[in-house]
Amino acid sequence: MKSFTSLVKPACAIILTLGMISPLVVFAKDSHCNARPHHMGAQPQQFKKLAKKLDLSDQQKEQVQALVEQVKSAREADKGKVKAQRDAFRNLVESNASEAELKAQADQMAAGMSEHMVRASVNMRAFRAILTPEQLAKMDAMKAERDAKRDAKRKQAEEKRGEKE
Repeated sequence: MKSFTSLVKPACAIILTLGMISPLVVFAKDSHCNARPHHMGAQPQQFKKLAKKLDLSDQQKEQVQALVEQVKSAREADKGKVKAQRDAFRNLVESNASEAELKAQADQMAAGMSEHMVRASVNMRAFRAILTPEQLAKMDAMKAERDAKRDAKRKQAEEKRGEKE
């Protein structure tokens, strides 16, 4: 009997500790979203990678560089706004705010995401305007290849999930 209690006490201590730590992990300030701001639309690195693969002329490289600088400055300006909105929502959740308050903050965040999506589309359109028809065709082929790989991985994952059920 003594060995059973000697096992139960540490197990309870571990469970209680994990229970106290889990909210900290869920509401951590440095989540994966902060490490990689992938929710904010097209990133300057994407334009640089595409520019290398598409073999741009010097003039096109200059135009892409100007676009990259424009995108960077817009992203930096929005970065603080997005973080503030996310923190405000997190604070509302932690303070047991009403559903109406949560919805209002979520709507503000959704409007910001909508702005980012539109801006990303406009930026990509500006990038495509720099390219020649041959480069556009090459970029579209690269996109189709990437989409096919993604679809194949999704199908594989679905099949794997189907086997488990």
